[in-house]
Amino acid sequence: MKLKPMNGKIIVREIKNTEKKTGSGIIIPDAVSDNKIRVEVMEVSADAGTEHLGKGDKAFITKYCGDKVEIEGEEVLIIEAGDVLAKII
Repeated sequence: MKLKPMNGKIIVREIKNTEKKTGSGIIIPDAVSDNKIRVEVMEVSADAGTEHLGKGDKAFITKYCGDKVEIEGEEVLIIEAGDVLAKII
């Protein structure tokens, strides 16, 4: 099954295993480090108004935004274009 976002929406998937390590070797998982998550853009609707954000781009979004959907065993988020905090370049 394939999804095509509409009405200014963006489909993203969370990038897992981005844990941070302190100088002494203690691993801090993203779940406790902050309220932002790192995602990869899967699809962008034509009317999203994000001409600088496209399929395959990496970005930060707020942690509690969007709607989770499971497609063929993979969990994705459908978010508003305004939920994107920054593109990772």
